Amino acid sequence: MTADAQISDEEIREWARATNRPVGAKGRIAGDLRAEYERVLAEAAAAPPAAPDPAPPRGPESDSAGPPPARDETQPRRVRPAASRLRARLWAPSGQSARRRRARHPRVSTEKLIQRGWETASRILQPVNLPVARCLDWQAPTAGALLEEAVRDTIADRLLQPVARVEDKLEIAGALIGPPVLIFALQLPGNQPIRDQEVIHEDGSRHKQRVPWPAGAMRQQVIMSALVEALDMCVEAQEKLPAEVRERQRHREQRRKEMRGLVQDVFFAPPPADPAAAAAEEEAMARARERYRGA
Repeated sequence: MTADAQISDEEIREWARATNRPVGAKGRIAGDLRAEYERVLAEAAAAPPAAPDPAPPRGPESDSAGPPPARDETQPRRVRPAASRLRARLWAPSGQSARRRRARHPRVSTEKLIQRGWETASRILQPVNLPVARCLDWQAPTAGALLEEAVRDTIADRLLQPVARVEDKLEIAGALIGPPVLIFALQLPGNQPIRDQEVIHEDGSRHKQRVPWPAGAMRQQVIMSALVEALDMCVEAQEKLPAEVRERQRHREQRRKEMRGLVQDVFFAPPPADPAAAAAEEEAMARARERYRGA
């Protein structure tokens, strides 16, 4: 039994007060007092059960007063059960906790995450300092490989691991949500390189003229770079799809192409001008019917 893990200071204080031992109301329990309490606990646990008191003697001797009973010592409180699972985790040695964390979440490489962060910094700096942005873009692949080894088993690695574990899911979300959102952002008036500015003349007349807007041009360049990255994620996610899924997509594109031709060349075609044109239209309609039936 580990006394420090099971015996509280308040428990020792209650026992000390009940047995007239000096103890403070607050503060740290003295080591000798704690040791004495543990000894009493051990003796109480190891002592055999007390024999029952003998029956009182009969006769005149039974009326004689016996010696005064000794003052009974208060027994220590019942030992609390073992620590809970949560407390055992908190009191586990640091090495054991680290091994449990590694077993629960195996380490994921942060090379791609760091490379993408380098590229994002490059895009953000393009409107501010183009040479530095180009340097970061040139460094990105090497930075990912070098810093992957440098951050291993460091605080930075522990901070990056949760993001690296869900990086694939974040890429899928960025590939699907990013392009339409960024395209919408490019069309907002605040992200345009030119804006309308009202000009007031001396005679009080007013008119609007289009003037360059550096802040809007900067935003547009950053959003455009992010859009290119999101589209690249789309292509990369599509390349990871199984072969049968990509084949279904190709068939679907082919069908859509045929349907557009059906609408333009058959439904909205001009009336046939001669029997040959009428025969060609009938033949095209027959092919369309067969394609519709899945023939």
